[in-house]
Amino acid sequence: NQELCYVDTVDWGSILRNGERFAASNKEGPLCPTCPASCENSKCWNADVCQNLRNNKNNCHELCLGDCTGPRPDQCSACVSVVDEHAACVERCPPDRFEFVGRRCVTDEECRKSAVPPAYLQREDRAGFPSKAWIPFNGTCSLVCPQGYQMSMNNAGKQGCEACVGHCRKICGNGSRIHIGNVDDIQSLNGCTYVNGSLAIHLMGSKVVEELESNFEAIEEISGYLKVSYSYPLVTLNFFKRLRVIHGTQLESDQFALIIVGNDNLQELWNWDSRPRNFTIEKGTLCLHSNPKLCISEIEKLRDIAELHNTTTDEISYESNGNEITCIVIKMNASSVVINSTSTMIQWDPFYVPKGRGTLLGYTVHYIETSVKNVTLETENDACEVDKWRVAYVVLSTTQSVTPVRMSHNISHLKPFTQYAYYVKSYVTASATEEGRSSIQYFRTYPDRPSIPRSIRAYSNSSSEIILHWQPPLFPNGEISHYVIVGWRHFDDAKLLDQRNYCHLPLEHQKEDRDDQLFYESESKDSCCKPVARGICISNDDSELNFIYNEESVNKEQDSCDQETSIYSVLYSPRLYGNGGGIYDSIDLADGHFVQRSEGNTTIAVLKDLHHFSKYTVQVVACSKNYSGEVEVEWNDRHCSPASLVTTRTRKLETADHINSSFVKVTVDWGTVRVFWLEPSDPNGVVVTYHIEYRRTDILNIKPIVVCVTKLQFEKAKNWFVLDDVAPGKYALRIKATSLAGESNYTNFVNFAVKREMTPLPRHAEIFVLLTVIVTLLIILFCLTYLIWKKMKVNTFTTIVTSSNPEYVSLAVYEPDEWEIVRDKVELVRKISKGSFGIVYEGILWPANIRCAVKTVEEKATIRERIEFLTEASVMKAFAGGHHVVRLLGVVSRGQPPLVVMELMALGDLKTFLRECRNMVPSPINLPRIFLMAAQIADGMSYLEASKFVHRDLAARNCMLTENITVKIGDFGMARDIYETDYYRKENKGLLPVRWMAPESLEDGIFTSKSDVWSYGVVLWEISTSAEQPYQGLANEEVLQFVLRGDLLEKLESCSQVLYNIMLLCWQKRPVNRPSFLRLVNIIESVADVGDEFRQSSFYHSQMGNELRGTGCQTRTRSSYEEYSFEDTNCLKSCEKNKEQEFPLLNEEVHCVPETRTSSGFNFHMDALTHRSRSSTAEPHYLNMSTQTLRVTGKDYVLG
Repeated sequence: NQELCYVDTVDWGSILRNGERFAASNKEGPLCPTCPASCENSKCWNADVCQNLRNNKNNCHELCLGDCTGPRPDQCSACVSVVDEHAACVERCPPDRFEFVGRRCVTDEECRKSAVPPAYLQREDRAGFPSKAWIPFNGTCSLVCPQGYQMSMNNAGKQGCEACVGHCRKICGNGSRIHIGNVDDIQSLNGCTYVNGSLAIHLMGSKVVEELESNFEAIEEISGYLKVSYSYPLVTLNFFKRLRVIHGTQLESDQFALIIVGNDNLQELWNWDSRPRNFTIEKGTLCLHSNPKLCISEIEKLRDIAELHNTTTDEISYESNGNEITCIVIKMNASSVVINSTSTMIQWDPFYVPKGRGTLLGYTVHYIETSVKNVTLETENDACEVDKWRVAYVVLSTTQSVTPVRMSHNISHLKPFTQYAYYVKSYVTASATEEGRSSIQYFRTYPDRPSIPRSIRAYSNSSSEIILHWQPPLFPNGEISHYVIVGWRHFDDAKLLDQRNYCHLPLEHQKEDRDDQLFYESESKDSCCKPVARGICISNDDSELNFIYNEESVNKEQDSCDQETSIYSVLYSPRLYGNGGGIYDSIDLADGHFVQRSEGNTTIAVLKDLHHFSKYTVQVVACSKNYSGEVEVEWNDRHCSPASLVTTRTRKLETADHINSSFVKVTVDWGTVRVFWLEPSDPNGVVVTYHIEYRRTDILNIKPIVVCVTKLQFEKAKNWFVLDDVAPGKYALRIKATSLAGESNYTNFVNFAVKREMTPLPRHAEIFVLLTVIVTLLIILFCLTYLIWKKMKVNTFTTIVTSSNPEYVSLAVYEPDEWEIVRDKVELVRKISKGSFGIVYEGILWPANIRCAVKTVEEKATIRERIEFLTEASVMKAFAGGHHVVRLLGVVSRGQPPLVVMELMALGDLKTFLRECRNMVPSPINLPRIFLMAAQIADGMSYLEASKFVHRDLAARNCMLTENITVKIGDFGMARDIYETDYYRKENKGLLPVRWMAPESLEDGIFTSKSDVWSYGVVLWEISTSAEQPYQGLANEEVLQFVLRGDLLEKLESCSQVLYNIMLLCWQKRPVNRPSFLRLVNIIESVADVGDEFRQSSFYHSQMGNELRGTGCQTRTRSSYEEYSFEDTNCLKSCEKNKEQEFPLLNEEVHCVPETRTSSGFNFHMDALTHRSRSSTAEPHYLNMSTQTLRVTGKDYVLG
């Protein structure tokens, strides 16, 4: 009663008789109005009416029920038992009185004159209820005699009851015809032995045979005639188990005493082998017509037993009875072979039809589910078709020339561990005079996996125990041999709880469940249809629903895949699933995990030795017994059910949160009080706050002061807390902890005293302190002025040069190292390219005769430009081990001009190569080549990423190609003046490659490996479009706004959808949602074959690459392209704004959540390459572009 209130505000014990009451699932008390304030003991019927308890049981007699006017039994408003003739409550009636309807005592005459309820009179008119008046008998006034007695007339002609001799005779009917047309009519004759009148049965509904058998089994005599007509559900009259005489005092058409007409399915009258042959018709004859399945032999049996020999064709029709079946049955031999839990093979001997007596068309296999072995051919259908014979047709093959020695048919879709009855019958033409039919036999299917245990509930009765209840599986599919109980502990996340200030938002604790809490399950017993099996059942203790934190976020890494694997490895171990008896002891799997085995005849378990106030998830698995004859299978595959889960928490340990008073210390220093204590060693869950209470002991009746300290504050202060502004005086202090389970007891008082402060300083001392402060401030101001002047002087002396890789060079001179090459060993062969900043030559490095690329600066380059040139070259020294990074061979810094010697990239840069391939037929750029290039670029960038290097200018123009079309990362800041149209200058400031830059780089000036991943996605777009310009048709300013608005490059028709999906991964708006370069290599390898050469030479497959990728599962990662969820561009845009989406990074798992832009400026954050290439802890450099004068030598960079 979900909306019922005031159930608990009524004192039911004062108004109900002895007995139990049950009221559950009503509206909760806090949601209901309260009783009026004037109600005694807050007892009321509703918000307006109080329950009258002014004269309760303490004042009333013990036989009173409810209110009374005095203490005597005759002053009761109602009685617990009965009231006598003096209106007094008595426990039972006097010997000369009779109890009337359990309320009052009446005399014999009063009983007989009492009015009979109309409902009984109507029933008497219809079905002949035995009595029309009340009968006083054995101290009770009743309408019927008790069991074992029947009504009789005494000498005074009054009705009474007398003991039956044998069966009690019960007469029903008033001499007229009783029509039986529905279940109510059938039930009206329950227990009747003599039908006073005629009985006419005409049934059309279903599920009536069972009612007939239970209500008509006592009928022995019918005074009139018996007529059974057009009752389609009937196949036999065996429900008249004791019928022996039809007197025939009334006859149908003044002639017939037994009329059986128009019953299409009637196949048998009575089974004379199972009942006495003592059937008599005293007057009248038979009338049997139009019963097409009732054989003449059945009629002749009845005629002979009733000794009615002179029957005519008008009485018994030989044409319309039995005309639709073959009445001569030849016995066939049949057997069964159980195959598995749902299939059985039925075998039988062939049936031969004599020549000229019809044709054999095939066979029918009839089978039915049954729990007993007394099934007959006449088993009736019910509304849910539980007992319906199912039929399988086996048609003879017309091409089969030889009849097989043994026929067979497989029956499938059976229920596991279920008994079935079956028989085989020949299927012949209507002209056949004989048919074959086997006897009814039985088989049972093998067991199968049980369904889940039901209604699993758990509650804790102590700090170390959980009581577990469950109900057996609805479909055991065998005999349940045992249950396996697996549980694991959830650890409270202290870091998560620290995010809430429990001093400002204290806990709201729930009441604990009672130990004797009962769990009820509502099952429909009246439904005729069987229930449907359900999937896994997960339950959660109600006390957890409104707890203090989100359960999902509290599950720590203890619930990792390692622990789950260990749970299931033990769950399906032979020890648990053996046939041994007894309950297994707990098995430690991991911290807080256990497994227990319970016998199959128990549905309760006590989980012991648990941790106090800890949340446990427990699952129950039902396992069935293995039976001989079954095909051996794995236990976890067929014999054990899915798991039912429940989560609950153990009770708190009262002493767990207590603070040890011995370790509470108080120190006082000039009015500052410092308090030290130790936290509880094993609290109930997690301690969230401490409360320090201190009070004056030198002043009476003063209110104590309570200070709340969060656990986070306590830990940061290393177990200390400072009480400020404590007035001088004597104090007593005590502390208590508050955990997730509630507050603990206070510690013992600790006494301390705060002394008064010393006398104020004299006037001359105050003046001295003031002058000292002023002088100190002047010195600080002077130093700041000097530093600003010096900085301005340096900025006037020189300018800062920036590039696509903004490395801030110092004025220090380049120092030669092991990379230094003698100038004479470098031979310049031919000029490859020239820009405004430098020149690139093809050369030869002697004496090894290695073809190489030599870069140098223009003769007119300044000293700073030369130093920057060498510094940028020095960056490449850290990348000598990367196969897909352009390798530095050496540096010539002595003499002029400086030279940087690198490996020769014969095919030049990727952008030029792609454009040259546009008109080639066939084109060397096919889809496999594109994926190989993408993998090579990602592998080179993953090497830079592992070296803590951020490229900042990844583009096709800065990717170089060898003679065998291997792509390598190159031009670390030295390619900007070759493709001047790819860069943009904003308001006369630095050059920026805006078409390759990530949103965070454009908006906040932040460059990380994740911004390089964005640029990598643009490079893939360049490769797929043969080096078309990104965002073609948009000006640079428009591109900047386009990217910041969240728009993405469109997919062209020539672009592979898989490749574009990888681009979308790289273009996630939030940097943390973009994959790492190692992850990108992993994705590409999962969708394309990159070849053995790549696997042998790549950084990804190197030892360091394997270490970075990791092989554990403590942090969940995806390892293939198929595990990513790709969507089209519009969907990804919607994801960034509206919904959460997961994109894993290297060794971490992140989530896509809505983001709000907080800045639109261009304050750039740049990491120092020369430092980050060696250390992961280098500090980043920040540059405010609005206050610096920058100079570059190209046309294509944008100063932002």
